[in-house]
Amino acid sequence: MEVKQKKENPCGGLFLPQSTPIYDNLPFSRFFEENDKEVIRWAENVLEKLEGRGILPTFLKKKENEDFRAFWGTITHIFALIVLYARQYKKIDTNQILFEMFIQNRGLVTNMVDSQEQMKYLFYNYLEEYSKRGRLDIISKEGEILGELLRLIRYNSLDEFIFALLRPEATGWAMGHSSPTCDRTNTVMNVSKAYEYTKGVEDLNNYPLLIPESISITQDENGDNGEIFNAMTFFGNQAVGIDGRVDLDKLIIIDPNLSYEISLQVKVSATDNENLKFGVAGYETVDGEPLSMGILENGQITEVPFGSMKTNIWI
Repeated sequence: MEVKQKKENPCGGLFLPQSTPIYDNLPFSRFFEENDKEVIRWAENVLEKLEGRGILPTFLKKKENEDFRAFWGTITHIFALIVLYARQYKKIDTNQILFEMFIQNRGLVTNMVDSQEQMKYLFYNYLEEYSKRGRLDIISKEGEILGELLRLIRYNSLDEFIFALLRPEATGWAMGHSSPTCDRTNTVMNVSKAYEYTKGVEDLNNYPLLIPESISITQDENGDNGEIFNAMTFFGNQAVGIDGRVDLDKLIIIDPNLSYEISLQVKVSATDNENLKFGVAGYETVDGEPLSMGILENGQITEVPFGSMKTNIWI
């Protein structure tokens, strides 16, 4: 038979009443228990001072008087709850309960603000958070905390997230072009995952290039509408192009639970001996080995080594 040791308290049984639902409905209960160590310490300290000289009348019997301790001990206990409750408001920036109330009352999002450093930053810079609204800062992944929109949707780095901001000329309503009934994305420039979110190539440093000295940027004409844009030009007799294995820091993160379509636009200068070598390399981590990839056809997966898929170029 197991015998549990009775809980002792320096103030005696007067400070250990049976737990009641009354205290659970008081605001103090959100921060500490009724007989929290700090509460008991404060109440006992003040009670000892009341038992001393110079505070209460001398004709009162204070020492070794259970009635005295029962009456004044109850009062000091109540004041201990009030004092410790008031002290909580000195640390709003680190107290999770008060911090969330403070920030939410100002219309901001506290999701994913977990560490003490993040809480302090948002507490002292909540006006700065207001100024980020209406800017792309709401989807920023830099700094002490995530942008407000990312916090609102509880963004995870493994989730697929594309902000896809519309161009000004595509924000109006036009049937079949841009409206609530239009299900196409041809007017959304950055709806695709890419190394750059532009019509053409602007900076070769954003791409993992194979033999970059044989690659340059030239202006070309789009055959569909005659629009001029910057294109990536390959020259030389060796294999050149974009190869993610060259620089793993420039890999594009995808969601393994989603399907993706890879599209590219190619223009050749001659029709003889021209071919496109295409492959996909997948990684679990940037410091790991490439995963085996394959072609899904008729319900069967055929493993294909990187670069073994060849497509003839026709113009």
